[in-house]
Amino acid sequence: SACFIPPSSPSAMGREESYQNQHRGSAKGKKRHGCSGGSKAVCGRTTFEQTQLNRVICDLADRGDMEGLLNTVQAKRAQMNLVNMSTAYHRVARFAEEGKGGCWDRHDPRIQTLEQGIREFISRLHAAEKRDPHQRSLSTLAWSYGRLGHVDLEVMQLIGEISAG
Repeated sequence: SACFIPPSSPSAMGREESYQNQHRGSAKGKKRHGCSGGSKAVCGRTTFEQTQLNRVICDLADRGDMEGLLNTVQAKRAQMNLVNMSTAYHRVARFAEEGKGGCWDRHDPRIQTLEQGIREFISRLHAAEKRDPHQRSLSTLAWSYGRLGHVDLEVMQLIGEISAG
């Protein structure tokens, strides 16, 4: 059933920019995260921005700000990698499980944006000749879908096939 989630008061993007400025320089250059060469179309290098985005996602979730988390996902979807998407979806599932931040509205366009991004990334990963290791992100996604009671047979089948090798 759909529920009302009230709009956030201070701008989530303002908090994100403030957080990024405060922590700029805490990660230097570009970092590799579970990716090996040869599959840039699927994974590529984790950028500084993606590393910072994961910190923002975790910070917002740790503060119980589901609105801020969902607004950040909506605004930054194009820059997100699989780690960012799995972290965000995991935090949405934890919010729902713990009853924090209102309730989970499957029809919220921000959640639909996140789920669409997950579907697209998992499909590209499945089609890739060389698959970099993403076991942690894949298991986090499977847990999250299960916790939310959300059945996406396509995503779950692809996760199973990718995991099986």
